[in-house]
Amino acid sequence: MAGNNSCSVVSYLEEVKKLRNQRITTTISLSSKRYPSGQTTCLDQDGFPVCKPFKTLQAVLSWKPGLDRLCVATVPLRERDRVGAAPRTIICHDMMGGYLKDSYVQGHADPQDYYLYHWHYVDSFVYFSHNFVTIPPPTWTNAAHRNGCLSLGTIITEWQDGARLCSQLFESDDLVVKLAQRLVDMAEYYNFDGWLVNIENPIKPQQMEAVYTFLSLLHSGMHHKRPSSKVIWYDSILSTGELKWQNALNDHNRSFFELCDGIFLNYNWTELGLEASKVLAGDRYYDVYVGIDVFGRGCPGGGGYNSHVALDMIRKADLSAALFAPGWVYETQDKADFFQNQDHFWSLLAPFCKVSKIHGLPLVSSFGRGYGGGVTVDGKVVFSGVWNNLSAQDQVPNFDSDKMVKSDGQSAMKIDAVAVETSCAYYGGSSLKLQGSFKSNGIWRPALARLFHTNFSIIQEKPVLISYTYKAGLEGRIRHFLQFCTNGKPKVILLDPQRTAEGGSFCCGVQLSQLLPEMQGCGAAHSVMAALPEAQCSMLNELFKGGQWKLSNNAEWITRYFVVSLPQLLVERVDIACYPPETNSPDQSCSFELVVGEIKILNCTPKLTSYGLGFGSKDIFIMAVIRILVRY
Repeated sequence: MAGNNSCSVVSYLEEVKKLRNQRITTTISLSSKRYPSGQTTCLDQDGFPVCKPFKTLQAVLSWKPGLDRLCVATVPLRERDRVGAAPRTIICHDMMGGYLKDSYVQGHADPQDYYLYHWHYVDSFVYFSHNFVTIPPPTWTNAAHRNGCLSLGTIITEWQDGARLCSQLFESDDLVVKLAQRLVDMAEYYNFDGWLVNIENPIKPQQMEAVYTFLSLLHSGMHHKRPSSKVIWYDSILSTGELKWQNALNDHNRSFFELCDGIFLNYNWTELGLEASKVLAGDRYYDVYVGIDVFGRGCPGGGGYNSHVALDMIRKADLSAALFAPGWVYETQDKADFFQNQDHFWSLLAPFCKVSKIHGLPLVSSFGRGYGGGVTVDGKVVFSGVWNNLSAQDQVPNFDSDKMVKSDGQSAMKIDAVAVETSCAYYGGSSLKLQGSFKSNGIWRPALARLFHTNFSIIQEKPVLISYTYKAGLEGRIRHFLQFCTNGKPKVILLDPQRTAEGGSFCCGVQLSQLLPEMQGCGAAHSVMAALPEAQCSMLNELFKGGQWKLSNNAEWITRYFVVSLPQLLVERVDIACYPPETNSPDQSCSFELVVGEIKILNCTPKLTSYGLGFGSKDIFIMAVIRILVRY
């Protein structure tokens, strides 16, 4: 299946993005690139690049960077915003031995696979296998980083083979130093953020000092190279070297905890053990990650859809959690219903997880989860066929589908469903579809689709540039707005894509009384802004698109651009607000379907400065605005 030509779709998308940034037009083959058999890299039997683990100590020590560049994650870690101290959540992804279809760094063509898109609940992602050194495939690291989540590899020794490896390793100070440095270099080269260390075999008592030296070197080396990195110890051996899981932090494993960024407790814990663990951890109690085995195996609650029972107990103890093998949803449940099952699984965990906000800008999303039935670029289909690659996953909404819809129950508008749609897309393989209805006898208030918890600023000196792309065909049926909810005045900023400001600012007729009560505040003002004039967008057609299509319109999709510059405000939420038409008529009750293709929210000042442009000429400023938007 991985040998199908469509497995290179994500590489194609990445190349297209580079070309868009360079404003170059060319033709790129959709076929996966094959490499000469003599090249030193990881290839499958058909010559397609794959990511593989390191199974022996010698393989790790002989590793050199630069020979498998396609296995390197390319997305930098996005900064996250988490206000105040809070318990954290680790995902330890152990699924059927690891390195399955996700090992194909250019993707594959199987429509069925496991996806994680609830990143807003997760702080660190661990890719796990039962090989000595597990490197996270770049697809996973790219998706994690794009959503602000750390990506960690695994170091594991177990059983008799593990005992022999450890006996050799910890007998030599030179080998300990070399291995620690090599692991730091690997994380830096492959662009991931740390290690889970899992020694599940006895260690000779006289070699325990070497174990401590190894952990200390690994920890200090990782934090020197990547200050945000994590080295997590798994609850396994004792300070004597005996293999004996403790299911708690205690005096037998505390020495490992003190050398690392956290400890991952085994799964057979008790509430009393958790209480004692918190006391012993002191002010580092959020570095205690209590294990939850989603397959059950002695874990409180029994795992599966009851995993939230264990998580509730852990949060009541005010500790962090490590969710092991959440791929249970894919492995054991009906794969045809995977997305419904995955959403249900996480909806049960959600009350016990703190949602991370999207910090700063840019915020760019086409709502892709890393798969599709084809590829589009700017609304044009460039490839037809199934593809699958997490590297193409977007910044995903951090409101779950069951929490997106907001209405006061009396509004004329009602949104019945919000879902990712793969049958049509503006960029990549997906879009976001809102389905709803309105009744003419309801209160003239909106229904909201809440998309992003955010934390970015709008200030007078640094305008924010926005593009909003939606599918044509709704004209006159409903009004829809991209909505910013802020911490000040105006409390609500409504960006109207269905009106343009010809010759200046333009505000359409949405009154304060038409806002939901929660938006009105205590007399807080609201602002409605029209899109930039279409003529000013169209003038860039020849400059950037060679006259092939309009920048602001094509046959199926409409893109509108906005510039927002206000006294300092913090945007805390980004929504889509749907209103009834402006005229009220008894026969207007009907259903509607809104398909949103892409949202971009960008800071412009640094880019404008680099172009040497200012605000002296309105048309030139608008040209610079659109140029920046096109480059992302």
